[in-house]
Amino acid sequence: MCAAMELITELKKLELNPHDFGLDSKSKVASLTEPFSFLGYQINGGSILIRHESILKFESSIAKIFTAYKHKQADARSRADMERAEAYCQWKLNLRITGCIFEGKRLGWAAYFSQITTTAQLRAVNHTIMKLKDRFCPRGEVRPKSLIKTFYEPQRGTKGSHRYTPNFDELDIGQKREVQAIWLGAEAMILTDAEVERRFAIKVSKAVRELEEDIAHTS
Repeated sequence: MCAAMELITELKKLELNPHDFGLDSKSKVASLTEPFSFLGYQINGGSILIRHESILKFESSIAKIFTAYKHKQADARSRADMERAEAYCQWKLNLRITGCIFEGKRLGWAAYFSQITTTAQLRAVNHTIMKLKDRFCPRGEVRPKSLIKTFYEPQRGTKGSHRYTPNFDELDIGQKREVQAIWLGAEAMILTDAEVERRFAIKVSKAVRELEEDIAHTS
């Protein structure tokens, strides 16, 4: 406790505003051998894990994508409608799994939890995703990416060689048009370049906000 109070004092000297200790405080004094959670992580001895609630929240967001796909299937009136539903499900699903690079930042659930010391939890979530895929897409029309590959990509090679996680900052106008064709179909091919840019910015901004929802309120 003495060391903790000294730390609080020094932080305040730096004009920082640490939480004082108390019943409703976020600050806590305990032995480092005692497990504790912090910003969505679970610290347990020498292991850094993902808090169980954070995993459940992410799995729930994945399940919602599959459920939305099921509804789009039911509403499809043509083969083209069905193909767009499949493509959009795959795009949203894989974006949720890999996250993305946007405005120079690597975003998403896997990126946020990049400090874990074991991939066992990621493998378990991968298994859950595959079970959902088998349930909602028994024909194999949707192919989920892997959290394990996503986790290891930043540790492999140079940033310029990374292709598993989409980099929205590097897409040219043709690639942006192809992405929009996923949800607009042939209409995307007749849009002006300016309209493609405008719609792409709106869609990506919304997608990024959805990625952030997976890690919101992790404290």
